[in-house]
Amino acid sequence: MSTRTQVNAAMAKIVESIRLQMFAKAMDGLGSLNQAFQQVDWAGSGVCSRLDFNDCLNFVGMFLTEQNITTVQKFFASNPNDVKSTATIPIAGFMEQLYVPLNNRRAAIVAKAWSSLSSGEDSISTEGMCSSYNASNHIYVRQGSQSAEDIMTKFKSGFLEQSTTSDDFLSYYTDISASIPRDSFFVSLLEDTWSIKEEESSVDKERMMFLATLLKEKVRQKEKDGKAGAVLLKYAFDFFD
Repeated sequence: MSTRTQVNAAMAKIVESIRLQMFAKAMDGLGSLNQAFQQVDWAGSGVCSRLDFNDCLNFVGMFLTEQNITTVQKFFASNPNDVKSTATIPIAGFMEQLYVPLNNRRAAIVAKAWSSLSSGEDSISTEGMCSSYNASNHIYVRQGSQSAEDIMTKFKSGFLEQSTTSDDFLSYYTDISASIPRDSFFVSLLEDTWSIKEEESSVDKERMMFLATLLKEKVRQKEKDGKAGAVLLKYAFDFFD
């Protein structure tokens, strides 16, 4: 296996580690990390030193080993076999590694949320969109770790224009997705805050009501045997189980 292949594989593990750390800290996307990098890059060079790179991660509560940071330097080097500790790390390049494109499942739930808001339009009122956002049902609010007001404030900060486009919406959730390593959590997050379901129930409600009524009648007919309705109902379910 070549050095480049080994470095690429190691970098993928580092990216996953960072995403898990962001998830554990309930970070909303990459905004805080990006801001930290912009602060150290006051000259606008677009790169940072090994020390500044580590300081930025630590500032937002994330940590990598010295070996991990060396791997990051090797990943961006033209020759990973010849990298010095003074090698700089491209900020945009590193952030691009964290911006993982939405997979099909995540993209589908984002599209469903947008569809529920837009009625087929490409742009909607940001104020109207925010009024539909159910911050009180956000998992972190239900867990008690954050307030509904805090969640709403964070959400609004992602949409500063008077109108929001489908691309804006997708970009926002692509950013959020970077800090959520598990598909199921991401899907649940949108289901809870937009009152949607990933898959609509395929149950025929009319048929279900018919069967419930039929079962109730059969249990009533058997009650003459002296057994309680609850007991007879259990017998019926045991028979079909």
